[in-house]
Amino acid sequence: MLGPPGCGKTYLAKAVATETGLPFLAMSGSEFVEVFVGVGASRVRELFKKARQLAYGNGGCIIFIDELDAIARKRVFSAFGGTEETNSTQNQLLAEMDGLQEREDKSGAANPEQNIIVIGATNAPEDNIDRALLRPGRFDRKLYIDLPSMEDREKLFKYYLGKVQCDSKVDVARLARKAVYKSPADIENIVREAALIATR
Repeated sequence: MLGPPGCGKTYLAKAVATETGLPFLAMSGSEFVEVFVGVGASRVRELFKKARQLAYGNGGCIIFIDELDAIARKRVFSAFGGTEETNSTQNQLLAEMDGLQEREDKSGAANPEQNIIVIGATNAPEDNIDRALLRPGRFDRKLYIDLPSMEDREKLFKYYLGKVQCDSKVDVARLARKAVYKSPADIENIVREAALIATR
């Protein structure tokens, strides 16, 4: 999922997990990044191992990696033949995602482990993501979560104004027109700040 910050990418991933009723494992990309060599790769292995166990017991599992750009940036190779720690973490992620390809057990039935869905979210431009992660079989479907339209902003104002005490005569359409280029998080903050000012 690609888009500006505050547009609800994380909420959408949680909504998908809730609708499907599957276990939901969420991690931030920065949690994989470590100074110590091999720590990031081992965390990736642990995450996918846990996901496979949950998928086996529940018929499927959803992995959500927020701020994906922390480990998905284009790989950099040093002049001395070594690689950055982020590269080994990303290589492990590539290997684990390849391991999720459809497999069958001896009886011919589908393996529940194939029902692991990996969702990534980032605010970074698409060009910054390593091409190996965007090829078919990995993060091959892109969803652009953009800033809300005027109609969407109106609905957002109605939703957030419903959580605070306000005059029923408030012109929501006017607020929506004035809040151009505002994200859902910005709109929530506008209502919250207005409520605080009114209370003072």
